[in-house]
Amino acid sequence: MKFKRLCATTLLSVIAVGATAPVLASAATQTHSAISEGRVTVEAGDLDPTDPIVDPEDPGKDIDPDNPEITPGTDPGTLGITNVSKLNFGTIKTASKAVTANAAALVTKTDDTGATTETRGALVQFGDTRGTNAGYTVTAQITRPFELKTDTTKKLDGTTIKYNYGIMETRADNMATPGTMSTSLDALGYDSTTSAGNSITVVSAAQGSGAGVYVLEFGQSKDYTGANTVLGMTGTKETDDKAVTLTVPAATASSMVLGDYTADITWTIGALA
Repeated sequence: MKFKRLCATTLLSVIAVGATAPVLASAATQTHSAISEGRVTVEAGDLDPTDPIVDPEDPGKDIDPDNPEITPGTDPGTLGITNVSKLNFGTIKTASKAVTANAAALVTKTDDTGATTETRGALVQFGDTRGTNAGYTVTAQITRPFELKTDTTKKLDGTTIKYNYGIMETRADNMATPGTMSTSLDALGYDSTTSAGNSITVVSAAQGSGAGVYVLEFGQSKDYTGANTVLGMTGTKETDDKAVTLTVPAATASSMVLGDYTADITWTIGALA
C-alpha cells in the first residue's frame, strides 16, 4: 500500500510541472502598449507667380519667371494662371494679300555677353491646389484686338492668332492624373462689330484629375528630344519660333496704318460647374 501511495504522489508531481510551464512562458513575453494619435489639418495653398516655372522640355529643371517677356498672373489663388509669355510678332508690311507672321521664340537663358543660349516656345503655366480635385477648363480668347498704340480707333480687323505644336508638362513628382490637352486648336479671332472674340478650350480636367501645376508650351526648341504625345499634341523640334501664327486678312493688310499695335490674349482657368 505504501508503494502505491508513493507512485500516486510522484505522478501528480509530474503532471503539475507540465501544466505550469506554459503559464510561466506566456507571462515572460506579455507586452502592454498605448497609441499616440497624430493630427494634421490640410488647407489649400495659394499658387505663387514668382515660383520657378516648370521647364516643359525638361521638367526636372526650372525657367526663371523674372523675365520681361513673361507676365505673372494676377492673384491666381488656389486655381489660376500663374504665368504667360508675351507674343512678339515682329514687323509686318502692308500688302495686297494676306500677311502672316510667327511669334518669336522666348529667350530663357543668355550668356555673359548677352547672347542667347536657350529658347522655348510660348508658355502658359497654371495650377490647381484647391485640394478638391473638382476639375476645370483652361481657355484662351482675344479680349482686345490689335489696336494702334497712338490711336486705338485704328485696328487690324479680322486678324487671327493660331497656336500649334502644343505640349503639356508637369513636375516628375506630380502623381496626379493630368487633364487632357486639345489635340487641335481653332484660330483665335475678334469681331470688332460685336466687340467679342471666340473662346477656345485648350485643357479639360475632369473631376478627379488635374491637381498640381502644369505648363503649356507651343513650339519646341532645337534641343528638344522628347516626343510628348500623352499630354498634348506631338511636339516637333525647331518650332519654338514657328508655332504661334498671326494672320492679317488681305482687306486689312492693304489699308493698315503704320505704327505699333498691341492686343490682349486672355488665358482663363475655370472650375467645373
